[in-house]
Amino acid sequence: MSDLFQIEIDRLEAEKRTQSHHAKRVAKLRKQQAVYYAQQYPLPLLLDAIEKFYRVGKRELLSDERYYWTVTARRHLCWLIRTKRPDLSYTAIGGFLGKDHSTIVYAVQQYNKRGSAHTTKVVNDIVETMRHEAGIIDSTGIDPDTFASTSGEHRVSAATTENNSPQT
Repeated sequence: MSDLFQIEIDRLEAEKRTQSHHAKRVAKLRKQQAVYYAQQYPLPLLLDAIEKFYRVGKRELLSDERYYWTVTARRHLCWLIRTKRPDLSYTAIGGFLGKDHSTIVYAVQQYNKRGSAHTTKVVNDIVETMRHEAGIIDSTGIDPDTFASTSGEHRVSAATTENNSPQT
């Protein structure tokens, strides 16, 4: 009977080691993800993109001003940081902008309600242009937004489509 207890104890200890190994692996992957997003979408670049689109200065974006365009730009900035940098918490984003985390949550919710698809597309294009101008190129060759949205479906790249199109 004591052998059965020992077998069960050994099994539970092995399971615990496996869980510990998985937890360490997940922690390592999260660190790698954070480094990847920090390299691909630096916060100053996202701030510059919003500044360029809305023509609002950094000082106004980081201030407590309540003018309509400043608030709209700040909400869009919060949303942009949250979507491009999923490794950052609301608290971390708030720390960067000098705001409380609940302000960031509210700003993201308001942008989701009021933001237009056209504005989002234009700002994403500005961000991508600024990334290329800064020489930031995805080292993996995988666009994280496309990869996440495909959910396993095969997508044809734009380069392949251009090469296969009939010549005029």
